[in-house]
Amino acid sequence: MMGPGCPKCNSGFSAKQFRGLWPVADGFLLDEYGTLGLQALAPCQNLLHIIPQNYPQQLVPTPNNHIDTQPKNVVSLGLDVPSSAIMSMLWDSVRSTKAFKFLKTVNPVLDIPVKALGANEDETWEKLEYDTAYEHMLEQLDKPMMVGEEPNHFFVDLNLIEHWKPIRGKGEEKFDAKNDKAHTDYWAKTIPRRNELVGERNKKIQEGKLSYRPGGNGKGARKLPGQ
Repeated sequence: MMGPGCPKCNSGFSAKQFRGLWPVADGFLLDEYGTLGLQALAPCQNLLHIIPQNYPQQLVPTPNNHIDTQPKNVVSLGLDVPSSAIMSMLWDSVRSTKAFKFLKTVNPVLDIPVKALGANEDETWEKLEYDTAYEHMLEQLDKPMMVGEEPNHFFVDLNLIEHWKPIRGKGEEKFDAKNDKAHTDYWAKTIPRRNELVGERNKKIQEGKLSYRPGGNGKGARKLPGQ
């Protein structure tokens, strides 16, 4: 969770106050597949599962039975965003610090030499990713999807890399070489933990012991009218 006072530590991110609760951390810790929200919706057997990854086919798609609600028909849509693009927002974070603002009062033309550092602004990345994803998604609508060994699970990679790789700076290339690999290793090593977490959650919901629907006992479940 980004915001004032966070991060406070030398590496990583610290918990925050949020809506009167503490400690609150990024939902990623309990929902790495990004599918927990399905448990709060009306049941549906069809799912478009958007998978952010650093480059095409970096991550192994999650089998249907390891996804929240265990949908029967799934399309895994790979959207590739390199680590450097994700972290490009930090340039603006530096600009918003008290120290940088003070230096700007001394030298109004002062700025971070992003290009000289071999990097791009977050606005550059956002526009390229959005425009290219939109263009490639339209193209994919007229193409057959890839299929794997699992029945009723289809795959599509938008392959945005062909557009962002040429604009990536030397500093970003070096950053990505290290951090994209770390992401790949982390994802592969933690598959059993994620599958166990989602499996236990699915089991409790099927047994009626847990619910994220309105009025349910799961944290984050909306209250019923009048409660």
